[in-house]
Amino acid sequence: MRGVRIFILLCACLAAMATMWLVKSAMNSQAALPRQPVMAGAAAPVAPVARTEDVLVVSRDIRIGETLRPGDVRWQAWPADALVTSFVTRSSRPQALDEVTSKVTRTRLTQGEPLTQSKILDLQGGGLMSGIVREGMRAISLPISDVTGAGGFILPGDYVDILLTRAFTIDMVNEETGVVNRQISENRTDTIMRHVRILAIDQVLGEGVRQPSVVGATATVEVTPDQAELMALARQIAQQSRGFITLSLLSFEELNSAFGGDVDKIMPTTRLDLRQEAARLIAEAETKRAQYEEVRRQTQEAMRARFGAASEDEAPAAAAAPAVAPGAIPPPRLLVVRSGSAAAVPTMPSASPATEETPK
Repeated sequence: MRGVRIFILLCACLAAMATMWLVKSAMNSQAALPRQPVMAGAAAPVAPVARTEDVLVVSRDIRIGETLRPGDVRWQAWPADALVTSFVTRSSRPQALDEVTSKVTRTRLTQGEPLTQSKILDLQGGGLMSGIVREGMRAISLPISDVTGAGGFILPGDYVDILLTRAFTIDMVNEETGVVNRQISENRTDTIMRHVRILAIDQVLGEGVRQPSVVGATATVEVTPDQAELMALARQIAQQSRGFITLSLLSFEELNSAFGGDVDKIMPTTRLDLRQEAARLIAEAETKRAQYEEVRRQTQEAMRARFGAASEDEAPAAAAAPAVAPGAIPPPRLLVVRSGSAAAVPTMPSASPATEETPK
């Protein structure tokens, strides 16, 4: 047992000596490294501070058409590297806080959003709608209801397709007699315009999903001057043909995929020009009217050729002769045009009694 203890003690001594040797070698290696000279009084290095610029931002969420009041805008530090030329900075316009007061917003603004000149307008006695309409465009109103306006869920700022539903009356004409036997009524719906921007519902302006639904009777849309004439014609056609105009709401996903999310690129397009269709129907009616006039002229020439050659001596005999058998001479007809279709309807000539002049 004594020998075992001596062996363990020797092992412990050897381990301690090895540890001391390793520590001494590490200390010598650290001392051999070159050291940076430290000057007395030198401060520790400080990270560079990013340069900022005061930018005009809105202090709260502001809806479209609101008038800016004191406290709605404020100055906020903005990284100079992230500045945009359209931002309003304190260095360029130090009086901007007072200048934007009483201005009207033309778009919806979110708290902390930088305020640019394109997002506000000065009415200067003009109307708000004239400031919202884009340059070169026109605003025109259409009649809608809770059914034709998607139940009130179409809001200002949305994009829609415009549909026109109208009634047609077709005359079924007997080819032998030319008499209208019966009439058939049909309804037809066409998409006349696509990607139309909604400016207002009745007198409500605003945009965003947080706005409540608006059930109105009038929708104001933004179209080109040429399309404004088309919409005025569509309203008249809908009124005369007992039809109506329907708004079909478009998906923002469809607009993003088609236009890349750039609202300024979304322009209304015409799918059906009602003026061309009206001109075509008028041309068809004029053609049928000309055909009827030609038939009537030929009939009158045939009658003059048959009865006009009789002499004055034969005239009393001809007057006393029996009437011409029915069907020998086609009776005169009246042209009737309905819903763009023409039909010749036979009429009976009115007999006017001859009057004799009383000798004086």
